[in-house]
Amino acid sequence: METKICTSMYWKKQTRFLLGICFFIGFAVIVFSIIYKDLEMFVVLGGCSLVCILCIFYLIYCMRRLLTEVLISEAFFQSVILNKNLAVVDKDQIVYYAIFEEFEHAHPPTKVKFILISNSPFKYEPRKSVFTKGILGRYDIHTQILIPYNSDTMKFFDLENWLCVS
Repeated sequence: METKICTSMYWKKQTRFLLGICFFIGFAVIVFSIIYKDLEMFVVLGGCSLVCILCIFYLIYCMRRLLTEVLISEAFFQSVILNKNLAVVDKDQIVYYAIFEEFEHAHPPTKVKFILISNSPFKYEPRKSVFTKGILGRYDIHTQILIPYNSDTMKFFDLENWLCVS
């Protein structure tokens, strides 16, 4: 039996909203260019909309670590984004983990507890200031898996047999 868990439902919803805005902007540019048939306006409007769409895609790219889904089976954890396999943590090998809290979004400020797991040892360092990149932006997406740590997901973790990193 496989279970699928989203790393962040908040960012998954925000990504859908941002892609909807991109679609709306593209549609609006096409409609205005058909109605007004003014090349100068199309160039300005098209350029501005392209910059806006590129900014939205850059934001989505920066948040890609929180857009992953984790497939949990009896033998392994597997991290996936857009049906592309990123990382696999085998439960039969040594599993290293770190549990921490990070801000998921700013309005309203919401801290979420996460667990980071891997089959290879890693060093967890908490954020020292607001100007440094937190673990959510630093972890290795190809060897480590980030999972929300809450009452629904605790049952999947065998922490007694795993090694906590510091």
